[in-house]
Amino acid sequence: MPRMMATRPAFLSVPVLTAAALTALLGWSVTAWVLRWPTPPATLPFAVVSPAGDDSTQTSSDLSGVARALGAPAGAPAQTPAPAQAVLVLSGVAVPAVALIGVNGQPAKPVRVGQAVMPGWQLQSVSLLEAVLVSGQGATMTLRLPARP
Repeated sequence: MPRMMATRPAFLSVPVLTAAALTALLGWSVTAWVLRWPTPPATLPFAVVSPAGDDSTQTSSDLSGVARALGAPAGAPAQTPAPAQAVLVLSGVAVPAVALIGVNGQPAKPVRVGQAVMPGWQLQSVSLLEAVLVSGQGATMTLRLPARP
């Protein structure tokens, strides 16, 4: 009687097992990255400010991280009162509550919604490309970000 040789099933061959192992490894890697992706950072580089919050509890040093992130130099000098013909420049925005505004050629400083930019003018709102100021008499002024080269 002829002797029968035991054959291995096709699904246990080396190429099939290697492909299955690599597929499982790829699936595990993708799953690990997807689960890690939406996690917020442990600490924020600046204070999160609500436009409806109490402005007296926040200081300008809380916004120094935002100012640096938007290009303002560190350690900007104190703001002096602006003359009637002030030149205002919008340097950056952090929607919905902060704008970097330079007054009369001074380095831009972070200003929150509701804070005074210069005597008689305060920041009313901030959008992606502009900031709106309002005067004590109700007049409004819109500052736009300069066009990027």
